[in-house]
Amino acid sequence: MIPEDDARLMYNQRIDEDNLDTIDKRQYVRYNVNNTPLPVSMERVDNVDSLIDVSRGGVALKHNNTLKSGDIVPIHIKYGNLDIRANAEVVTTTQSRAGARFVNLDQATANQLLYLNMLLDSNQNISFK
Repeated sequence: MIPEDDARLMYNQRIDEDNLDTIDKRQYVRYNVNNTPLPVSMERVDNVDSLIDVSRGGVALKHNNTLKSGDIVPIHIKYGNLDIRANAEVVTTTQSRAGARFVNLDQATANQLLYLNMLLDSNQNISFK
């Protein structure tokens, strides 16, 4: 039985950057990297301008029409004492933003991403009861 008040299981209606109504079916909460007390940094990668947000399952990246679906992007994120390296596959893209999901994660990296999300959740005061 699914609790009715579990907001993580609901789809959210949103307007995308092309002003189209879409249904947000993300499995994990995404955390804006600009709303943190410690900087979340990503090592510079060709074709990627910056990191927009991060979740347990993937990242959103800012680019200048240089990424396409299927591209694999090496991700190296640092936050405090965390140093996370993973690969992400671009699954959605517009001219300036790309959504990528982590691929081929080992258990240690998956645990680091979980811990990163717990820290970001705590720092942004977002919690689900």
